[in-house]
This record gives sequence, structure tokens and C-alpha cells, in this order.
Amino acid sequence: MTLNKKGFTLIELMVVIVIIGVLASLAIPRFSQVSARSKAAEGPRLLSMFESAQLTALADNGTLLTTKALLGAAIGGFDAKSEWWTSGEFTGNASAITFSLNSKGIGGGVADGAILDIMVTSDGVVTYPTKTACASTHKLEALIKAHCAKVR
Repeated sequence: MTLNKKGFTLIELMVVIVIIGVLASLAIPRFSQVSARSKAAEGPRLLSMFESAQLTALADNGTLLTTKALLGAAIGGFDAKSEWWTSGEFTGNASAITFSLNSKGIGGGVADGAILDIMVTSDGVVTYPTKTACASTHKLEALIKAHCAKVR
């Protein structure tokens, strides 16, 4: 009498579950790190848009865009809305404009309140004053080096 049983043993099922658990424990932290990197990279992109709009206005009109409304009109309603970066300040006059961003909820160890800023003068000189994010040594905040590398 031969019994022809089909199926998996409990040991085989446990081994598969352990393998899936190990793979998940490796993948989930990597995913959150990649997510934090992309959120952090949005800040320098917004600063770059601001810089381009100001330099274009300077080339076209000979003046800087001195209000958020003018800036928004110049680049399709740009108002620095982001889930992870809030517009901290937009200050200045016809001779120099400063624009700042504050981080919030980026995760991955990036502290809320990290600041990135840029200043454009009526001479077309662009400077990146040193602020919190650039002074940090945390590896994810260092990913903002597209901006921080320009800091003098």
C-alpha cells in the first residue's frame, strides 16, 4: 500500500517564510533611503528654478522679480509648493533677492527645519549662503550637495 501525498512539509514552509523575511528586511530600509534621497533632492531643484527665473528676468527686463506673484507669473505659477520643502522667506528689493526653503518630513534622518537658500543680485551674481543643511554631516543631508557645493 503506497500513499502518494502531495504538498509541502512544515519545515519547507518555514524556510520559505524565513527567506521572505530576510529579503524584506534588506529591501525596506533601502526603499526608505531612496525615498528620502528623492525628497531631499527636490530642494535644490526648487532653488534652481528660482535662480533661472531671476536670471531670465534680469536678462529680459534688466530687473529682478521682487515679489512671489511676479516670480509665479514668470515661471508658470511657481510658488515653491512642495510636500517636503516649505518656502521660508522671499525677501529683498530691486538690488538683491533672497529665497529660502525649510525641510519638513523628509525622513531618513534629515531633520525638519534644514534650510537651503539662494541670493541673486541685480548684477546677476548668485550666492548660496551657508545654512543648516550645508553645515550638517548627516549623509542624507549631504545629498543636498548639488546646492551645498555652491556655498562659498
